[in-house]
Amino acid sequence: MSDTRRTPNVAEVPPAGPLCLTGRIKVEVGGEIVADTDDVALCRCGHSSNKPYCDGSHRKVGFDDPGVIQGGRLVPVRDADGDEAADKPVTIVCATDGPLLVRGPLKVVASDGGTSEGVKGALCRCGVSSTKPFCDGSHRETGFVARAIVIIAAGVAASCATPATPPPEEVLTYRVNPEPASYQIADTMVLDINSPLGAFEILAGATVTMGLTFAEDPGGVRVTGTVERFAGSVTNPMGPTETAGLDDVSGTLDILADRYGIVEVASFPEVSGPLAPMSSFPTLPYLLFPRLEEGATDPGSTWTDSVTTSTEGEVDLTSTTVTSYTLMGDTVVEDRTLVRIDVEANIALELEADQQGTMIGQALEGSANGFVLWDPERRLVVYGQFARDLEGDMTMAGIPPIPVGISGPTVLVLH
Repeated sequence: MSDTRRTPNVAEVPPAGPLCLTGRIKVEVGGEIVADTDDVALCRCGHSSNKPYCDGSHRKVGFDDPGVIQGGRLVPVRDADGDEAADKPVTIVCATDGPLLVRGPLKVVASDGGTSEGVKGALCRCGVSSTKPFCDGSHRETGFVARAIVIIAAGVAASCATPATPPPEEVLTYRVNPEPASYQIADTMVLDINSPLGAFEILAGATVTMGLTFAEDPGGVRVTGTVERFAGSVTNPMGPTETAGLDDVSGTLDILADRYGIVEVASFPEVSGPLAPMSSFPTLPYLLFPRLEEGATDPGSTWTDSVTTSTEGEVDLTSTTVTSYTLMGDTVVEDRTLVRIDVEANIALELEADQQGTMIGQALEGSANGFVLWDPERRLVVYGQFARDLEGDMTMAGIPPIPVGISGPTVLVLH
């Protein structure tokens, strides 16, 4: 008697593209279901800034893969433990810094028509497996990293199917919100230093809860932000780990915005102590309230903004950022339609700080790329993710310039 079972869940493998799943699909990261959908595109190239989801990076990095089954397979039902698998959802478990683990019925369909059908397996997402689309363990050799912080982007999924619907006219404008807003911000910064005595890393991280209130102003919307929670640390191999708390933060966020973005930043919070040179508070207003564009309603619309920020005090900082925005279209998160805007920024900064009696200068240039999700109802950014990558020199009296680099993500979520 022939086997008439059919699995409704399909993973298509297009050449040089993402893993395109349709059916009853669940995506699990860090023990949490972050997507429950019928259509999702998961990164295969290993370069997405929105892992496990595809963000189009395969096109930028020149990901080269024919989309055929080069080795490996899924474990069929008869070889696997468990009940009858047909007509059940499949869960794609994102292993920490590892492959996409298949747990449930799935049919992999390659670009040449080849297939593999089963209920267990491991699919490559580092981009270098020799048995793509299946994992061969290469992620361990290459040091593949998929930061768990992407679980905050619950349900954000690029689609392999129809293009996004243009957002309604004039939804990309700021206005007075009757209800306060609360943002959770996570910022991680890795400072790579190539000193004459050897290379080492300084790791700084901070989590912030900031409450915002909104009021009418003759110039538009007056936004006041108060830091409600703050926890930060700096780990330096040359000394003990140093920490900072809410008592080390002073001041409030005070900005004026018109319909399309910031007009004035009157003040922002400041951090004292070891985290001061690495604080993201000076640039945070422009992440929370990115520049919008009048009349931008169609996917593919682009616009630019240039901002220079300067601070004086415990840290003297001058930063110039030229940002390009691209309206990508709609995405659905937990039954709410949001607008995705991609962000590409070029940054040049100069910094001078007194570190335990030694004046240290830094001059760096680089990029900070990512995206925001805009809520047309609240007229606010509900999620933002950015990854910085800067290089330059550190200067101190009496020694030659030291090559340095700064990298790390910033993630913000509206609660």
